[in-house]
Amino acid sequence: MSRYREPSPDWSLIMILVGVALTWVIAFYIKKEQKKKKDFSRQSKILITGACKGVGKELALLFARRHRSHIIIFDSDKKSADGLLAEIKKFGGSGYFYECDFKDSNTVMKALAQTLAEFHSIDLFINTGGLALEKSFEDYCHEELAAIIEINLLSPTILIKELLTIMKAQAKGHIVDVPSMTEEFCSPDIFTYCGVKAAIIKMLQALKNEIKVSHPNITITVVRPTIVVTKPSQMRPSTYSIMEYARKIYDGILDGADEVS
Repeated sequence: MSRYREPSPDWSLIMILVGVALTWVIAFYIKKEQKKKKDFSRQSKILITGACKGVGKELALLFARRHRSHIIIFDSDKKSADGLLAEIKKFGGSGYFYECDFKDSNTVMKALAQTLAEFHSIDLFINTGGLALEKSFEDYCHEELAAIIEINLLSPTILIKELLTIMKAQAKGHIVDVPSMTEEFCSPDIFTYCGVKAAIIKMLQALKNEIKVSHPNITITVVRPTIVVTKPSQMRPSTYSIMEYARKIYDGILDGADEVS
């Protein structure tokens, strides 16, 4: 009487099927990541406020060095802008400077009109500008309070509103706000600055919720505050140099991140 013997599994076939499945999964995630990555080129128009120094300057140079894009600078520091434009050119980018006073939103709108007349569109807007005055509440005069609100909140908000309209028309775009650590800790003596910087973050979070379904190709990135130091002796495990912070933001922009923390 012969015994029934179960056929042995065809391990070679199983390995082939597993290999095909793994290849498909890997290809799927690679395609997903490639789609997610932002693509900037020589033709990209990148508008950065407050880019004549600090994190804004490092971001301008990163995009010039790695993408050779059109880097458009909105700032009031014309003297520093000349040197920045030369550096952008050295790295292969094209730099453009529009002098404007963020205490006067009319000059900002004039600069934007000139920019759009020349470039017609903006692919990426990065707001790094800001003004803080260190003094107690009662020592602020009305003009100083107005200037802080105008520079840190009103002018950037107007810019975002106008640029959002442009980005909706072109069906793509990216808006980034770079805050300060002060609004996270509500630092004393610069309370107005803390308040208005926190306000623009909340505004962008609400705006992101408003457009995420109707305009999914427009990305809004909110950069969470961190401690940035300017001297190597100030470095700690939880701190960043200006260059490190700029690279962190840059990576978040390329990833299309909603938040950089």
